[in-house]
Amino acid sequence: MPYSVVIPAHNEEAVIGRCLSTLIEGAPEGELDVLVVCNGCDDRTAEVARRNAPGATVLEIPVASKVAALNVGDEHARHFPRFYVDADVELAYPALASVGRALGQPGVLCAAPRPWFDLAARPWAVRAFYAVLQGVPYFSQDMVGTGVYALSEAGRRRFGPFPELTADDQFVQQLFERSERRSMPGDHFVVHPPANLRGVLAMRARAYRGNRELARSGLAREGPPPSGLKSVLRRALAPAQAPAVAVYAGVNVLAKGLAWGRPSSTWERDDSARLIASPSSSSKAGPVGPKKARICYVTSHYPALSHTFVMREIFGLRAAGVEVGTVSVHKADPAGLLAEADRREAENTWNILPVEAGSFVRAHAGALLAHPAAYFRTLGAALRAAPGGMRGYLWQLFYFAEAVALWDHAKHVGARHLHAHLANVAADISWWASAFGNAAGGARNWRWSFTMHGPTELFAVERFNLGRKVAHADLVVCISDFTRSQLMYLSEPDDWAKLRVVHCGADLSRYPLAPPRRGPGFRVLCVARLAPQKGLEVLLGAVKLLAGRGIDVHLVLVGDGPMRERLRLRAERLQITDRVTLMGAVGQDDMAAYYAGADVFCLPSFAEGVPVVLMEAMASGRAVVATRVGGVPELVEDGASGLLVAPGNVDELAAALERLASSPEEREKMGLTGRQEVVEDFDARKCAAQLAALFQEMSTGATSDPLIRAH
Repeated sequence: MPYSVVIPAHNEEAVIGRCLSTLIEGAPEGELDVLVVCNGCDDRTAEVARRNAPGATVLEIPVASKVAALNVGDEHARHFPRFYVDADVELAYPALASVGRALGQPGVLCAAPRPWFDLAARPWAVRAFYAVLQGVPYFSQDMVGTGVYALSEAGRRRFGPFPELTADDQFVQQLFERSERRSMPGDHFVVHPPANLRGVLAMRARAYRGNRELARSGLAREGPPPSGLKSVLRRALAPAQAPAVAVYAGVNVLAKGLAWGRPSSTWERDDSARLIASPSSSSKAGPVGPKKARICYVTSHYPALSHTFVMREIFGLRAAGVEVGTVSVHKADPAGLLAEADRREAENTWNILPVEAGSFVRAHAGALLAHPAAYFRTLGAALRAAPGGMRGYLWQLFYFAEAVALWDHAKHVGARHLHAHLANVAADISWWASAFGNAAGGARNWRWSFTMHGPTELFAVERFNLGRKVAHADLVVCISDFTRSQLMYLSEPDDWAKLRVVHCGADLSRYPLAPPRRGPGFRVLCVARLAPQKGLEVLLGAVKLLAGRGIDVHLVLVGDGPMRERLRLRAERLQITDRVTLMGAVGQDDMAAYYAGADVFCLPSFAEGVPVVLMEAMASGRAVVATRVGGVPELVEDGASGLLVAPGNVDELAAALERLASSPEEREKMGLTGRQEVVEDFDARKCAAQLAALFQEMSTGATSDPLIRAH
């Protein structure tokens, strides 16, 4: 028989996808009438709900009220039994169906599965509180609700609209005698408790205030739930149980004070509980369906002009339904935030450095006091992994200190997967933050991965500790087959399976196909960081040769870096300053016009990964000339979408540019072919979807290695 499920949701974009995915997984077609009532939302709750459950009815009301949402949901629901489900829990279809069958038994009007609390990675005090709470007789025997309850049609007729009360579940429960309600011991739903004791205190204060509000309303048919004091006191007599009982009692005493002393608008919700469940949930609470990954993206500098591909990847992952938070080791330079998207991302990025002394000390003090063995074990492992020399040991100390701060931040925002972009300091910090998280939690609930670009890291394999990083990471995303092959050379065959190729991509909506440039002269565009590895002095030499052959060439060089002045002086010595424009840094909002204004794009690098600027130029319909290095041949098909030349060969580079200068038809043909290649294999949306699938695989599958290996 079909069931109706009403889900009130106020600003639940972080968890509504998880709730819905779990609910509908395995449900027969037509079995569920799901209604998500978004009340007073100013986030993407409705969008995420529609994406994760296309068959659900998503209603939006302007007032932020759970009671109003419940009543609106009732008005639109069509079936009984009828379930009322909080958006931050996980109820799997088998448990729902079991409760539905119970409501078909004579005399049963109200029923619910039992809550199972996912306490993975919670501090000891939170675990202690819930250990005592679950032993209270009321909790273990009598209760119906606390996130999920269901009513038969006869049960729903017992009252009219939901009254204006905080404790809707307590109100519903007390309408029924014990013989009329069922709490199902064999069926569970997953509850994600607060991530810290402050959140537990907020939750308990809300419960006490709700009970007091219900008692004053005149709608209560029985008194408040029994306290279970005798049971708690019996546990306190056992020495091993006394500390947990002390935490439980202390929280309840303080919560009662807060419930009396705070207005009703205070302590209403603990956002630390909006967590993505750990992978252990499915094994302990029955099948709960796939999880949405929640990830902290960690970079050395974010946002940064030279790493705009990271931002595009993050945007693509978010569009694919992955919840991504951003962490930058160093705070972004305001002078480099040239686009609105850069400024917005900078505002929403948590920075490790410069250190905020208070939070840094609190993170380390909390980690050391709560998990001393894990703290020193991880510190020792970090020092043993030092690449060598006093500098290596010193830097490992820095990495460990920053890793604990990252662990603390990720824990509070609910992330258990850390992904570093580039194998630099961001990867070191993510590695040790994950290692500490696993050691502290006593289970492998934290995961870390990194994206390997090259070539910088490949020039200093020992300094970047590449072999060990590959061995300890759960996943290594390689941007090209070339990059993967280099890591295969540095790693053990047992680790090769975790080396997965996912290209970076171009935003095709930002870089549409541009018509061929119509105008005098031959305009060459290069977009690059002004650094030695880009081979820009070779390009200046090629411009000199072309000018000497009577070609009206002009080079526009977009980018900034340490070689700017050196390149200016080089152009002066070559007497081509009138043919070279050093534009400096240009924001992403303006880049499409530069590609459209060029005849050819040229990137003469000595070493590369797979340059995104080449993808953008090809997406814009521009023929490209590039060097045959790194992963470039995986993007540019020589003679079809562009021309590939030997690195450092000024004569060969000049010849390739001269060939395209003399043939507008060939340039146009190559531009169209290049556009098609990018559409098929380097579309940022497709690449992000591939990456999202890998992250989803990580969040649900087994990972590779023990917590901290011997070094």
